[in-house]
Amino acid sequence: MKDLAALLFSFHGRITRTMWWIGTIITCAACLAATYMLEPRLFDPESKMQAPPSILGTVAQLALLWPITAISVKRLADCDWPAWPALILVPSSGILDIGPHFGFMVDIDHFTPGEKAVLIALAIPGLALMLFNGSVRGTRGPNRHGPDPLQIQAQTAI
Repeated sequence: MKDLAALLFSFHGRITRTMWWIGTIITCAACLAATYMLEPRLFDPESKMQAPPSILGTVAQLALLWPITAISVKRLADCDWPAWPALILVPSSGILDIGPHFGFMVDIDHFTPGEKAVLIALAIPGLALMLFNGSVRGTRGPNRHGPDPLQIQAQTAI
């Protein structure tokens, strides 16, 4: 359990692609569970109600930004990259979470051209970071962020 807490809440060290995928699956499952419990209307295909999410739902989504960012920062550290590409997604995700409370991006069937442009502008770097984190091998051997997690796994397996 200590390792899971470190994976999801610490910004220090390096993690493998496998650990990144595990953390991503956990945070996505938590996001879906929180949304299902706090915003069940979003899962009803019959519902045409276009309203902002509840404050509690927004708080839950914002809280999940911490573990999502933590696993991305550690994955970038594994590749000896700076943390800023992961950190830049925090305000952009916040825009998507908070915007509907101000009438921005509420009606998914009728996005304005501006809303579509913002969504695309936020989605492209997010998808690029996801592809990078999930597919690129980290730096072989130690780097400035710590020892190679694959070497540690190999040593503990022996």
